[in-house]
Amino acid sequence: MNSIICWILQTEIGRRIEMQVLMHLVTYSLQLPKRNLLLMSSGQALDDFASFTAKHLESCDDGGRQVLSAGAYRLGKRLRLFLTDRSKEALSRMTFLLYRNIGIDMEGQLPGKVIVRKCHFCRYYSPRICRIASLMDAGVICGLFGGGSLVFTERITEGKTNCMCELCKESESK
Repeated sequence: MNSIICWILQTEIGRRIEMQVLMHLVTYSLQLPKRNLLLMSSGQALDDFASFTAKHLESCDDGGRQVLSAGAYRLGKRLRLFLTDRSKEALSRMTFLLYRNIGIDMEGQLPGKVIVRKCHFCRYYSPRICRIASLMDAGVICGLFGGGSLVFTERITEGKTNCMCELCKESESK
């Protein structure tokens, strides 16, 4: 099943569906009208999502952040249910594919430390918006891996060359 999902995600429609799912998460969390990205190219959808979130995450209060984080976690858990290979290596490959689709190039191994060398969103996001948007990253990745915490130690939006983060499983973070 993993290979089928990976194949779908690498298609134009797969990338647009991924963007639409993320857009739905944001509009639902912030109680905004639905926004359709499916009729755009994946590149247009990515740019639209980035500019939309840069504008609207600014007004995200604590309640909206909790809904965003919980929704992203559920999204990661749902994706995990579709996967037949849930090894750390397979989950790491899936994560890197999902993020490559949205213009984020990562290297490393999850759980563990990851370096983001290129991020499409750094052109759109202020450091504050990046921190809020990272709640989606933490939720999806932790849901996909079945728990843990994602901690950023460096961010491109804060003037660093790369983003650095680490996924710690709950037993490791204690």
